[in-house]
Amino acid sequence: MLFSDPEISAASVTEIVQRSVKLTWDKGDTQVVNATVVQYRATNSSRDWNMTSVGDSLSYIVTALQPGTEYQLFVVIHSYGKTAESQNVTVTTGRSRQDFFHSSVILLGCVRDYSYSVCFHYNYYRKMQLKDIPK
Repeated sequence: MLFSDPEISAASVTEIVQRSVKLTWDKGDTQVVNATVVQYRATNSSRDWNMTSVGDSLSYIVTALQPGTEYQLFVVIHSYGKTAESQNVTVTTGRSRQDFFHSSVILLGCVRDYSYSVCFHYNYYRKMQLKDIPK
């Protein structure tokens, strides 16, 4: 039985957040995928590429990334001793979360007894917008 060369579509990033990105791809007409490896690194890094084996999956969430950093990612599929490699995808992680919840505690008062104090607090949350977050 002859196997054709493996194919892979252009990888694309479908979700970008502060510390992770979701990478997706398609294996084209490749019938059997023995292994898929996602490789990534910060664009300005001289370090080796990070490599993660993801079986025959068609997506992977790359985690533990640094906020506001540009990364290059690509996918390699292996099929019967042959490989196919996607083009590099360049993406910048989010600088900060879209929304933060800022918590504040207001002391309402304390009641003292002989051996202890009981204090009453009011805890409230305020949704912060990007303009509220210090740079």
